[in-house]
Amino acid sequence: MAVPHGTKLNQLRALVRKHRAEIQGDTVGAAAAKATDTAKAESGKAWGGVASGWEWAVDQVKIGADAAWKKAEEVVAGRHKEL
Repeated sequence: MAVPHGTKLNQLRALVRKHRAEIQGDTVGAAAAKATDTAKAESGKAWGGVASGWEWAVDQVKIGADAAWKKAEEVVAGRHKEL
């Protein structure tokens, strides 16, 4: 129900006050959307760190396995006298 506020200017001011949060994006929905976006971004960073850490660990294992294999080949070929 519209309540008259006098002049057209006052009615316009009343409408702006009524819808100020929507105009400025300060609604609860906007705040929730911003919080969700922030949470997604932070979790993405965390998972990115885990993934890169996992890749590093796998690379280290591969390097170690390659070095052990080469050492075993050298021992079998008789190039080293140690086991």
